[in-house]
Amino acid sequence: MNKSNYDKKPLVLEAKGNGSYFYRWGIEEVEKENEGEVRTSYDCNEVTLWEPITRDSIKKKVIETLWGGDHEKKMINEYNSVQLGVIEGDDATNVIERYKDFLNKRIAIKAMIDNDCDELNIN
Repeated sequence: MNKSNYDKKPLVLEAKGNGSYFYRWGIEEVEKENEGEVRTSYDCNEVTLWEPITRDSIKKKVIETLWGGDHEKKMINEYNSVQLGVIEGDDATNVIERYKDFLNKRIAIKAMIDNDCDELNIN
């Protein structure tokens, strides 16, 4: 994932012309002062995708980029350790809370992507 900054508001999905696309989210207008002059620009997160562009390909790339492939596996293993009694007490509570937090963030990202895909007519 790249954190990017643009002078003009960027498109959520933009073809790069070589079969790849930028998918952007979290686009925010920011104002920065430099030598008394206020400059407006846009910060966002972006990933590069390759055709064919689908909801699933966007979700997979964004989730992979945000957390990596092993992050979820590690969290599931820790959660299972709690369920089996291997991790107990405060440590177990912390594991469960971290996993719930991860799942809620993942659900929110998927919902955001679904909304973008609805607007962009992407299946």
